Amino acid sequence: MPIRTLSDLVTPANMAAFSAAFAAKARWYAEMPMRTDIFELLPWPTFEALIATGAIPADKFAVLLNAKAMLKSLYVDERGQLRPDTIQAFAAQGATLTVNDIGRFVPAIGELAAAIERALGCKTGVNAYISFGAKSAFLAHSDDHDVLIVQLQGVKQWRTFGAPEPFPIKSVHMGSPPPCEWEGRMTPGDLLYLPRGEVHAAVPEEQPSVHLTIGIAEQTGVDFIAWLATQAKEVVALRRDLGATLPPDARVARDRELVQAIRDLLETATPREFDVHQAMQRSLRPLASFAIAGRLTPASRLVGALRREVDLLVERDGAAQFMLGEHHFRLSLTARRALDRITRLGTVSFGALAEAMADQTPVSDLAQAIQELAEKSLVAIADD
Repeated sequence: MPIRTLSDLVTPANMAAFSAAFAAKARWYAEMPMRTDIFELLPWPTFEALIATGAIPADKFAVLLNAKAMLKSLYVDERGQLRPDTIQAFAAQGATLTVNDIGRFVPAIGELAAAIERALGCKTGVNAYISFGAKSAFLAHSDDHDVLIVQLQGVKQWRTFGAPEPFPIKSVHMGSPPPCEWEGRMTPGDLLYLPRGEVHAAVPEEQPSVHLTIGIAEQTGVDFIAWLATQAKEVVALRRDLGATLPPDARVARDRELVQAIRDLLETATPREFDVHQAMQRSLRPLASFAIAGRLTPASRLVGALRREVDLLVERDGAAQFMLGEHHFRLSLTARRALDRITRLGTVSFGALAEAMADQTPVSDLAQAIQELAEKSLVAIADD
């Protein structure tokens, strides 16, 4: 079966252990038996086609050799397209190729990333690393977000060195890392979760080595405070000048008013409200399905553009307008109900969706609603 969800990736048997590690922000490693489904996330023909057709923009691709990034002018032509011949020459020298945000170009990875984001409620993106040499492409470093590493091909030796700074807000590269705390050999299917700030390094043992790094960025208290600042603009007492030249008694009163306004804001603008706002603002997955009405069959597998579950006002009759990502949408009640169901399930066949909504919606009306969603790029057919 294809890997489409977080549970598919870590396997149901490992979900409780991973969830506990993620909540505690503790390193977690899972050595998996050989699994053929893992190769389908990024088969060689898919990767080769991305390079050969120029599907990857130059700003999403990099070549690293001996831990140094090569100049893009060496492997990008005058039109801004990747040069497959030069990239293959670098690979022959033992280079590592990186593709940032590879889910934009490989639907299977994009669908998995969206499913993980819905499951964890955190911004999720995926980078790919394809190593053809025996040297590490990066110095030991930490990231400013959690990572879940998935070995797809080859073998890589990983070492981690703990977190010198708890919950850092920026990545750090270091030539001399702290003493090693954990070491493991990752083969295809193995998983490694590292919380934000844990220093790590990896060296390929069997080439080519291919792994995905799933970046998981959870919101922090700093993010919440930054959002509060945007909400503060609606409060008169917080927009008012601090009053640097006020008489002492008036300045004391002004300071008290300011502090009270901040306290009032903290009581009304909660972290839960912040989470809801972030979910509504999260960018949508880029989807497209043309002539969907003529292609729709009971077996058609539908996917949605929403990366997180949001309130689609499914109990409000008539058409409703709201903002998703950076765009305003006006959707019928049936379309909202269908999109809500697709988003919660992650993926569902049209036949199963029709059966689940049979008590609310005739099949013909549901097909029309799917067409409505497809025209707005909110739903697409994703037949494998």
